[in-house]
Amino acid sequence: MDPAPQPTAASNSQPTTGLEDQPSSAEIQAIETADRKFLIKVFLWIIGALVVSALFAGPSDQSSLLANPVLSYQAVSLAIGGLLLAAVFISHKVDKMPGSVAMATLLAYAGVQGWLFGRLFQMVYRTSLAPVYFVIAVIFGGCAAYGWYFERDVTSWRSLGLGCGLGAAMASLMRLGFGFSIIEALLIFFGTALLIAIVSYHRDYLRDLPDSFENDPQWHKAAAVGALQIYVDLVVIVVVVIQARWLTEAMDESQKARNEERKAARRRLSAV
Repeated sequence: MDPAPQPTAASNSQPTTGLEDQPSSAEIQAIETADRKFLIKVFLWIIGALVVSALFAGPSDQSSLLANPVLSYQAVSLAIGGLLLAAVFISHKVDKMPGSVAMATLLAYAGVQGWLFGRLFQMVYRTSLAPVYFVIAVIFGGCAAYGWYFERDVTSWRSLGLGCGLGAAMASLMRLGFGFSIIEALLIFFGTALLIAIVSYHRDYLRDLPDSFENDPQWHKAAAVGALQIYVDLVVIVVVVIQARWLTEAMDESQKARNEERKAARRRLSAV
């Protein structure tokens, strides 16, 4: 008679349900809390960049550099084109930047674009752009405070909707209560909405950033990189809109010139 088969470890093992590998509710909550805090840090970096832009936009409004309006306009136009090229370059390199470089690049870029946009806005509308930057920074500060106090994800649809609502409310308040011009109120609302749309577009990218950097336990570097990507995208869109407007104006001027030439030719023929 053959001996009875001996039990093996496989036969003694209990069937697994796969639940052992799933994170517990406490672990899920800890991950969600960490993500929420990180996204608030990204908002804080965006607020810092907006404040830097406002500080640089203010002095540029009163600057005597390039006092000739024609030369000044041409110089700013060329500089804004360079700003767009820099934005494209930074956008392709931002993921590979060390954290300290990303922080310095964000603040430097915010200052340069604040100076240029402030100068251009002053030449066109004869008013300062700095208050617009400050108000948008306050709006994002409100969104960050809401996320921190109520423990909400600042990139959730509810939070983003709140940001748009705050943008509309602040634009109306600045217009009716503080005498802001219509263009300033519109810039506050559309600037806020555009930034929120960019944040929404990069939501998954932002959530993955903390795992991209070593030796960054507080996620300062990752938050700065995320804010830099959002700010660069904002500048790219604004510059494209500005250049599209310039192109439209140039085409209109060209059409007006051709119409004037036709009218002059008709007058000469009539005189003959």
